[in-house]
Formats: sequence, structure tokens, C-alpha cells
Amino acid sequence: MNKLFKNILLWTLALVVMLSAYTYQKRTGPTYPKRIHTEINGSSYKFELPRTSDSLGNEVVKLTIPDKSVTGYMTYVRYKSTDSITNQPMVREGDVLKAYIPHQAPAGKIVYNLFLTSNNSAAKKITDESVIIRFKGQVPNYILLPHIFFIFFGMWFAVRTGIEAMTKGDKTHILTICTVVLLFCGGLVLGPIMQKYAFDAYWTGWPFKGFLKFGDMTDNKTAVMFLSWVVAAWRISVKKEQKWWAIVAMVVTLVTFLIPHSILGSEIDHTQLPK
Repeated sequence: MNKLFKNILLWTLALVVMLSAYTYQKRTGPTYPKRIHTEINGSSYKFELPRTSDSLGNEVVKLTIPDKSVTGYMTYVRYKSTDSITNQPMVREGDVLKAYIPHQAPAGKIVYNLFLTSNNSAAKKITDESVIIRFKGQVPNYILLPHIFFIFFGMWFAVRTGIEAMTKGDKTHILTICTVVLLFCGGLVLGPIMQKYAFDAYWTGWPFKGFLKFGDMTDNKTAVMFLSWVVAAWRISVKKEQKWWAIVAMVVTLVTFLIPHSILGSEIDHTQLPK
């Protein structure tokens, strides 16, 4: 096989694997919009409900329902609090029913449910399970975009490096070093800066939460991925024939990356705050 063609093929394969893992994570993560489907008055509707917000004000929930006989309301309560549930009627603006989730401090969460009714019929709960939305601060694009760039290429290089090791290629060591640099820049430099903007803390994972309190899962995932590649780079630099360390690091990276994004993320526990 032509060497250039083989190289292009392996990079493409690595990209497909990485994008597949990203797609899975996006569909399972707790911060991506909640997709729901419901029927009312014989019509079928699909909605996406917000589960994260960096709005400076209240977050708006919008349901496009042209049928003017349909009305609704939202119930909500702060997550991990002793608050009473609030009932808020939805407001119609043309074809859209709107409800407003009150703004929270960074890492504050709201649990909400939506109900629809028509022609004085019994209200129908359209959220099969309560939806949790987390608020965060706004991250400027000059931090966000480089972070995405380095993490994207870090993951791509991680998979490509593992494939290089599996095919016993001669570039395993240099690709391992590249992976370490990319993950360091994206995860350990820009990641904490993003965390500071979003949740007012640079690092909320292990080990700074204590060895028995693992804290934010995203920070933990970053630490595990980076350390696995540091170990791989060290072992391969000592003995270049031990390329299997890169395969181990790739597997660790894919497993940690498949853990839904922001699961067990930063959150405010109002029951533990002074009253």
C-alpha cells in the first residue's frame, strides 16, 4: 500500500473513531438539550429543553405550538434545596409558549417540569422525568475556541497514536509527545481558565477536593487522560519497543471520553449553605 495513502487512511480512521465517541458523549451528556416528544389535540410535537445556561438573565423555555387552544405551565424548584415548588403559567407569543427559569449563580441548578392542557382538559405532563438545568458564567470565545481546538486535536492525536502503536509504526513516540502537548494546553491550561469563568473555580476535581472526594468528573477525566499519556511518553522514551503503552493510553482516553460530559459536575448544594 502506498505510504501516503496509508497515512491518510489511518488519520481518517482515527477521526471517525474520535467523532463517534464525541457523538455518543453529546447524546448522553446531562448538559445537552433534553429531547422530548408529545401529542396534544391529535398533533405531534418535538421539543428541545435547555439543560445548561450562560444567560445573564433568566433562561427562556420555548415550545412552538401553533394551536392557540393549548396553554401550559411550568413547575420548578432549586436543586438540592428545601424550597417549595413554584408554579408559573406559560406565556403565549404567537405560535410560541414561553416560560422563564430564574437566573442562578454559577453552578446553581433548577429542576423543572412542563405541563400542557387544551380546552380545560386535564393538564398533561410532557416531561417524562424532571429536567435539571445548570447555570454557568459566560466563557469568552478567545478562551473557548482555543480550548475546543486543542481538545479536538488532542483526542484525534490520541486515537491516531494508539493506531500507530497497534500497526507498529515508527512515529509512535513523536505522536505520543504531540498528544501530551495538545492535552496539556487544552485540558490543563485552558480547561481551568474556562472553569474559572464558568464556575468561579480553576479546578474542582481530584486531588484538590481530597483523595476521598473526587469532585468534578470533567476535571477528573482530564487528569486521568493527561496522566495516562505522560506515563506512555515516559515509558516509550525509556524503551521504544514498549509501544503498547500508547495503546493503553488510547483505551483510557476513549473510556474516559465516553463518560458523559459534565456528569457529576460543579453544583451548589443549598442545603449545606448557611441560612
